[in-house]
Parts: sequence; C-alpha cells; structure tokens
Amino acid sequence: AEQPLLQERPEKKIGLLLISGDRGLAGAYNANVLRKAAAQISAWEKAEVQINLITVGKKGRDFMLRHGPPLRAEFTGLSDRPTSNDIAPVASVLIEDFIAGQFDAIYMDYTEFHSTLRQDPMVKMVL
Repeated sequence: AEQPLLQERPEKKIGLLLISGDRGLAGAYNANVLRKAAAQISAWEKAEVQINLITVGKKGRDFMLRHGPPLRAEFTGLSDRPTSNDIAPVASVLIEDFIAGQFDAIYMDYTEFHSTLRQDPMVKMVL
C-alpha cells in the first residue's frame, strides 16, 4: 500500500498554510508574503480550485478574514523560534486533513530568508 502522505491526487481542494508575523514590525515581510498568497489564491480561484487556509500569525489571519478564502484553522502566539512542540498542532491539522481527503494538496506560503537585505516570498507544495 502506498504511504498515505505521498499520494498524488488531482488538485481540486487545496490547503494553504500561510505563515506571517503576529505583529506589524516586520512590515515588508508581512506585505510580501500576503501579496504572494493573494496572487496564488487568485490563480487557483481562476482554475476553480477550492482553497482553505491554515494561518500561522495574526497578520495573515486578519488579512485573510477580510479578503481571503475560508479559514480551516489559525495559530497565533508562536515564538520567533518555534519548537517541534509548538508546530505539532499545525502539522496535525495538515496531516489529518490530507489523509482524510479534505485537501488534495497542501502548499505553504512563507518567506525564505537569504540575508537581512533579501527575503523571498515562496509558495511550495509540502503534501
């Protein structure tokens, strides 16, 4: 039997894990990651893909509550250096929903850190 987390299915229902900050001090960080998410969501909506969000961070949650697709789950108050215990509840939601068929694929929208002068917003498939 195939490992359930490695199944590939046609992407009709997508879970998007959006990682943003809890506070606005990271100005461009949050703006860039939200802009990238909005563009990707728009492309998926044009392709008639159903999207649900899992947000980590208040900025992403607040923006998506006003402008985005439905929230499946939200997590706030994680430290700047989260431990595996901090992210376990996030991982549980993603894994359980994927195995249950709630999502055909899960993508993560985050900022890839290169240096203090360069951070690139990315959207990558994780499941």
